[in-house]
Amino acid sequence: MNMTEINGYKAKIEYDSELDPFRGEILGLNESADVYGKTPVGLRKEFKNSLKVFLEVCEENGIEPVKHYSGKFNLRIPSRLHREIAAHATAAKERACNNFPIHWNVRPKTSDIAQTCCLLVSQLTNALNHLSG
Repeated sequence: MNMTEINGYKAKIEYDSELDPFRGEILGLNESADVYGKTPVGLRKEFKNSLKVFLEVCEENGIEPVKHYSGKFNLRIPSRLHREIAAHATAAKERACNNFPIHWNVRPKTSDIAQTCCLLVSQLTNALNHLSG
């Protein structure tokens, strides 16, 4: 899978040997938007056309075209680390781990999600080590 960006919107691009050679999906929209092309140039053209039509239909119907993200996602961590967070949250008189303040300083220089998650876990571990002193 490859990613590209056109007109400020991201899309994933895949090779599909059963359909047209290239398949793309515009990401971050409220509805699914798939595009197909026989060449990368053709795919890019279809991408622009599909996006234009989609945005026009959304405007005509008063629909927000871009998917809303809450800014929250679940992160699986080792139970020992979860226990440490809970202990520090309780010691800080917070009612739940979710209320425990941890300030993130992650500015990913890559679109590699796994690397970004590793940075988050690393910062969480460092924050806990600092708190437990």
